[in-house]
Formats: sequence, C-alpha cells, structure tokens
Amino acid sequence: MFDPPNLPKILAADLGRFQLPHITHLVAEDYPPSELLLSLAIALKPTLTMLSTPCTTCDDEEDFPRMLKILENQLQGLHVAHPMIFDTISHVKFSSLRVLHIDLFEYSRVDELNLDRFLHAPIEILVLSSRLRHLLDDPDQIFLLHLFEIFRSLRRLVLCEAQSNFSLQEVSSRACQDRQIECLYRNDPSLSELMEL
Repeated sequence: MFDPPNLPKILAADLGRFQLPHITHLVAEDYPPSELLLSLAIALKPTLTMLSTPCTTCDDEEDFPRMLKILENQLQGLHVAHPMIFDTISHVKFSSLRVLHIDLFEYSRVDELNLDRFLHAPIEILVLSSRLRHLLDDPDQIFLLHLFEIFRSLRRLVLCEAQSNFSLQEVSSRACQDRQIECLYRNDPSLSELMEL
C-alpha cells in the first residue's frame, strides 16, 4: 500500500536499480501519483497479472490508459473505481482479462458505463455493487441483458457489499440461470479471492 505524503519520488529509472520480487498484484490506494503507478507497471510487467486501483481518478487521463495499454495482454484481473475512465481506454483490448470488478455506486444508466470497451475480453467473472439492485432487478432487464450482450464469456456475476438476506429477484436470477451464469454474493472480496472463484 502506498503512503504518498511519505513516499520518495520514484521514477521508472529508479526502479531499474532494484531487484523487484515476483509481484502479481499491484494495489494502488490513497491516491498515489499516476506517474508512479505507470513506473511500477512498467517495472512489474513480467509478473503482474492483477491491478486494483480503487482510488484512481479521472485526473489520470494520460498515465492510467498508458499503464493499461502496457499491461493489456497479461492482466487477468482488474478492479477500477471510476467507470468514466473507460472513455480513455477504447484502444486497450484486454486479451487475457478474466475478472472485472467495477465500483458503480453513482451510476444509474447503462449508457454511462461504457462497458462495450470489454466486448472482446474473455471476462468470466463480473463484480458489481449490490447497490445496483434497482438496475439488476428491473422487470424489463435492460441492464442485465446489456451485461449478457457485452460479457459473452460470463460465468459468474458477483454482487458485493450484500447484506446477508440480499438476493436478486426471481426473474433476474432465472435470466442468469438460463444463461448458466452463477450469481454469488460476497461482502468485500479482494481481487485475489475473486480470481480463485
């Protein structure tokens, strides 16, 4: 975990002087400098398969897309906080991405999400907040059908921050079952835990 106020200025050139361990998961918390994330992604590219950026903001309009482009063929798990960043990554293909965790707390419309960026990614596990229940349980199933159309390899839909008695309405559960998609409910799983589902 980064602590930006106490973090020395680290550049890609500096990272080349260190023998870095075999790191598969980069977790960026507490709003780290985007140029530092980019430098770390470059240095860790040989081993990195998971990236969690729960605090990355849209201020990273250049470095964040560059980082994802560098990692596009090896990332298997991705956790992002702000779907609006997807506007900047239309050129990234994610050929190995199996798990996608998106924090969607403030979104209420399908067209705001830009999920079509992942149309060709082999995503098997999609993780969303249970706060999207109003979209997931829509009788017309507009959001759910949109997810099925975009994520054609989907095998598991995981809803996070779910209360113990939370479950999708029967019509939504049946729509998932008809497509052999398992619905799972988790409190606050890490990306590493999700990769093992």
